[in-house]
Amino acid sequence: MWVFIKGIPDEMGSRDLEIFIKQLLKSTWMPFRLPGRIRISGTKILKIVHTRSRLTEFHGLVQIEPRDKLMGVIEKINQSTLCGRRLEAHVYAKRLTRRDRRKVLTAGEQHRQNDRRIIERRRKHLVSQIIDASL
Repeated sequence: MWVFIKGIPDEMGSRDLEIFIKQLLKSTWMPFRLPGRIRISGTKILKIVHTRSRLTEFHGLVQIEPRDKLMGVIEKINQSTLCGRRLEAHVYAKRLTRRDRRKVLTAGEQHRQNDRRIIERRRKHLVSQIIDASL
């Protein structure tokens, strides 16, 4: 599964991110690798630009296997800092329009007042691209 890491430095590449995560997960008392341990299958650097203000954000995507070790990895990343910045990690969920549970209301239907999914909450005017990937 992919883990989304917010708060990485601008100059970090996907290989640097992979090395950093491996150092976080490295056991200090076990010099050799055991089967069934955590593996990093791929890393990506995601660049997000706000088209109006030209502000740029960099985020990391790391693919972790096996899936049952994912929450422990996220916890370790959330407890770490990189270049004085606190990192935030969570499971990456790709948003697809066909999976959107909001339905188009017909003329006769009324929507609930407490339904937060009626309106779009995502930030507008964003352009994202993958600038560095190692798979």
